[in-house]
Amino acid sequence: CMKRGQVSIFIIVSVVLIAVIGISIILSKSNLLGISFSGIPQEITPIYEAMQICVEQRAIDAINIIGLQGGYISPPEDSLKTEFSTIAFGLKNGKNILPAQEKIENEIENYLVSVLPFCFSIDDFPEFEIVMHEINAKAAIKDNQIDIMLRAPLSIGKGEKITQLKNPYTTIVEVPLGKMHTRADKIIKKRITDPDYIDLTFLSEGEFKTLFIPVDERIIIYSITDASQFNENSYNFMF
Repeated sequence: CMKRGQVSIFIIVSVVLIAVIGISIILSKSNLLGISFSGIPQEITPIYEAMQICVEQRAIDAINIIGLQGGYISPPEDSLKTEFSTIAFGLKNGKNILPAQEKIENEIENYLVSVLPFCFSIDDFPEFEIVMHEINAKAAIKDNQIDIMLRAPLSIGKGEKITQLKNPYTTIVEVPLGKMHTRADKIIKKRITDPDYIDLTFLSEGEFKTLFIPVDERIIIYSITDASQFNENSYNFMF
């Protein structure tokens, strides 16, 4: 016979074993039914993976363009046109016109919404009929990273069966755009305070390398560089 304490331990162990066995059975049945761990049917998992990879690549593209064009995907018409990009002004006529972080987030979101329908062609998955519905994107610029989430529901048909794929696509791009934007804002404010003087000591301070390139007597391009690896290269924010 067992004492009361031994009985209690036996019951607890039995419950744990039953729970583990139950979970194993559920997972086994899920695999037999063709359901992936994320809840996406295995048959259409390649479509989701292709979309996820595309989101990650296009997010990097967007952030690169943002850096080269002064915070814009589509710079204002009166921006500075150079051989490698069109750079938006951050300071003009004595006014700070650097785009706010919210504006830059909107630029990233609009870019992703516009390019996502081209993530794959019909020829990539000829056995399926794929319809993409309304796309929504959200970008959040933080000090050291940019969080991105997209929703692009898909109706995926094969024969008479139609599967709805509504899982979101998320990615984190590790680039200190928030800090670099703050740095750019401080440089502009300092130039407004003293427009005839470039403080080299101030430009050399901080964690980022800052260069200035005179274009003519009135225009100077500033380039803030983060030396850490971003897509195998350093990251530049120019204005």
